[in-house]
Amino acid sequence: MKDYSAMSDFDIQQAVLHETWGKHPVRLLGKMMLDILLSDYDPCNNPADAWPIIYGNLITIEPDYEFIDESEAEVFPTGLWIAERSGNHEFLQHVNESPLRAAMIVFLQMKDAEKCDG
Repeated sequence: MKDYSAMSDFDIQQAVLHETWGKHPVRLLGKMMLDILLSDYDPCNNPADAWPIIYGNLITIEPDYEFIDESEAEVFPTGLWIAERSGNHEFLQHVNESPLRAAMIVFLQMKDAEKCDG
């Protein structure tokens, strides 16, 4: 599976756009419309762009915690976020400082898994 964590937000944005709009979005939208879309579209940082993907693909996002002691009675937040999706005998997860970026990486992992299965 591709290492999306090494990619920039812009590269992830392009990959998400490719997966959501198809291989040739220029044909679908026209060059001018695509330029406008790309200037504003940012699913790694904009909840309005990310939410339809998160909701539509049943991706969960939750804060990451560490246990303070072995009893697991006390926890503290690590400052990271966990995005994950389970189903179809698969479990995909990514941890990142940005919850939306983590979710977009899980989305791209899902698409990779679908290509391997199909």
